[in-house]
Amino acid sequence: MELAVVKVYGRALYEAAGELDMIDDIKSETEQINSIFREEEEFYQLLINPSVSCINKKQMLENVFEGRISEPSLSFLYILADKGRLHYYEEIYREFDRLVRDGEGIDEGTVYSAQPLTTEQISKLEVETGKLLAKRIKLKNEIDSEIIGGVKIMASDKMIDASIRSGLNRLLSQLKEL
Repeated sequence: MELAVVKVYGRALYEAAGELDMIDDIKSETEQINSIFREEEEFYQLLINPSVSCINKKQMLENVFEGRISEPSLSFLYILADKGRLHYYEEIYREFDRLVRDGEGIDEGTVYSAQPLTTEQISKLEVETGKLLAKRIKLKNEIDSEIIGGVKIMASDKMIDASIRSGLNRLLSQLKEL
């Protein structure tokens, strides 16, 4: 049921944003709201507390967000409060964000490396990975202590292993066959 709820609300927000020609604005606002909910844990816990009335939750949302986000984004928060769905906000936000990326033809992936990569290095890897997979790719960098050097990229359910360890393992296999 949770997944269905998340998908329904994420799609509803995406479709409403599209109809209003506000996808970029609402995407930015949903990121901002999600950040506030994560940073202000006590505030968020009050919003999802079942003993706090819906009216009080909506008043808190209005006090914090009115004038800072668009009316459609605030109305969406009110709907979540009315339906008792605010506790799904982060998952709904992720679903909405996924739909936006899909609409833009962007796929997300992860590049694993021994050391943090620069923004320039990540950008180059995004371009090269995009060429390989025939998609636009947005990569995030994660450190993997198992990698000696090089990188591994996971995108579009595919693993591209350009790590030194992988190369050494291939070489070892070839030597064993001799």
